[in-house]
Amino acid sequence: MSSSDAGVVDVGGDPPKQPSKRSKSKDPQRITRDSASLEDRLVLLEDIIAKMGERYTEMTDTFKSFNEDVHSMEESVAIAMTTFRIELEKLQGNMTRRDEERKKLIEELVARVDEVDDLRTRVTILEKVVARGHEPQRESVSKVRVPEPQNFRGTRDENEIDNFLWHMERYFKALRLDDEEEKVQAASIYLADDAMLWGEACCQR
Repeated sequence: MSSSDAGVVDVGGDPPKQPSKRSKSKDPQRITRDSASLEDRLVLLEDIIAKMGERYTEMTDTFKSFNEDVHSMEESVAIAMTTFRIELEKLQGNMTRRDEERKKLIEELVARVDEVDDLRTRVTILEKVVARGHEPQRESVSKVRVPEPQNFRGTRDENEIDNFLWHMERYFKALRLDDEEEKVQAASIYLADDAMLWGEACCQR
């Protein structure tokens, strides 16, 4: 080809090819790889969410169980306190009842001691009366029943006082009591209530 031929433009040939829009898009294999990676991520995310849900459910169950345990403990403590209160009240009642029984026992014991002292005084007086008398007199005394005077309760009535003193004098004569101290001891046996307290005060003097 000559130089003149080289300067001639071939207008009859095909125009040069331009890159198309399709040639600019991604490779199908790469698209497939990206899609697969996205699906894996979604699966992983769903798995994480599912595990978080399970963990939340476990925590909820644990918290619920803890609340139930606390409620059960509160009920147990309330029952224990009620039982303790009942037992304490029973113990206090038993102690009060025992104190009352002990007080009654002491009162009965004091009453029995007073009765023994009373009987002892009577026996002493009778022994002295018998020791003073002669044998015939003892027989006459044993055959005659000496009426005992009624108890004097300290009533401030002149007639009752006179009657009590009169009966005591007759009682002393029947028992042949001459000693004043023995008369006081014998008279103190028939004092009751306020008169008994007055008689004890006089004897202590």
